[in-house]
Amino acid sequence: MQIVTFNTSQASIPPDADGMAIRIAYILGSQVAVAGSISRMFLFVQASKSLPLPAKIDMMLNYFNEDGKATAVFENMKIMHKHFEKTKHKSSDLVKKYKAMEYSMLKIFNKQIDTMDLVLEAAGLSPLIELFDNEKVKSFFSEPSDEHDLMKGSHKPSDILSLNFDDIQLPKIFLIGNEFFEAPFSNCYNGFTLDSQAVDAPLIENKTLFFEEILQIPNLHYLTVNELKVLKNSLADKAPAWQQSILDWINMFKNESPISERAAFVENKILPLSAELNRNLCHNSYTKLLCSAEKLETPISIYVGEIPFNALLNYYVQHNVIGSCTISLMKNLEQTDPRFQRNWPVIFYRFSNDNKTSSDEEPQIQPTKKSINID
Repeated sequence: MQIVTFNTSQASIPPDADGMAIRIAYILGSQVAVAGSISRMFLFVQASKSLPLPAKIDMMLNYFNEDGKATAVFENMKIMHKHFEKTKHKSSDLVKKYKAMEYSMLKIFNKQIDTMDLVLEAAGLSPLIELFDNEKVKSFFSEPSDEHDLMKGSHKPSDILSLNFDDIQLPKIFLIGNEFFEAPFSNCYNGFTLDSQAVDAPLIENKTLFFEEILQIPNLHYLTVNELKVLKNSLADKAPAWQQSILDWINMFKNESPISERAAFVENKILPLSAELNRNLCHNSYTKLLCSAEKLETPISIYVGEIPFNALLNYYVQHNVIGSCTISLMKNLEQTDPRFQRNWPVIFYRFSNDNKTSSDEEPQIQPTKKSINID
């Protein structure tokens, strides 16, 4: 199971939400796909120290020159570097000009890297760079402009939204955070919030938003990368069965199982396995050490649910994650492709400010169905 997070630089979703999403996806999933601009920042900051000058020039030319105004400048830098390298007997004038170019280039480059590093640091993302060194966390670059002007190594946002962006055969599922349940976006669905009373409405394909609270976990923002790894390893006994249940549930959508059967599967299979995973979280000795009262001050509730694809698309539209070109393409798919005329499975997370739990208490996750139909 590959859990997908998606955010871009122009979005209104704050970068620190990416940090929380990556942490949650890492703990719960067998693999994480970090799609959007944050993954590019991770890679650039990580690789910047070891890149030779020509690679840094190419990076500036290909990734930090969207308006094309500096193309001639960077192309001239490349020409000068090649000429300098090929010249056996370098005159003092040539060396002086080359060093001036190198100084100017590194000043521009380092300013870009420092800006990205500050963004990552402010959002608590810098420590997570370490997670990208293994097969469990993958990067997929994507910006709104990639839809019509695809950069080298990037992915079209429409491919991200279609969950069709790599050759990995793992079933994929989006992870969405607090912003889904907050105004103004939540106002689009007339009273649809996590705090609403359960709606006794029939479950209707492509109209019903349906979700269940399945887990309560500590605020992972406080944990170091090593603590995250230990926490993930501590769930090794129970996590595979839970992950398999989510995988089976995702496959029910692919197989076009009725919505009533999918809802029953969540109630009868995923909830019991989630309760076991929750007990493991609460009673594991190392986890109890991590889950101090301070770290559980704002616990996180995890939900699984399904929503019409249109609601998922509108989430990314309302939060400016995608641009007009992608919106047009996806709207067309909604009209022509049956896959986009159905509900999609989603994992949600939400900060549980009103549901604090002490480190000695086991959170009581009850099957509290919440659904609403969209007219």
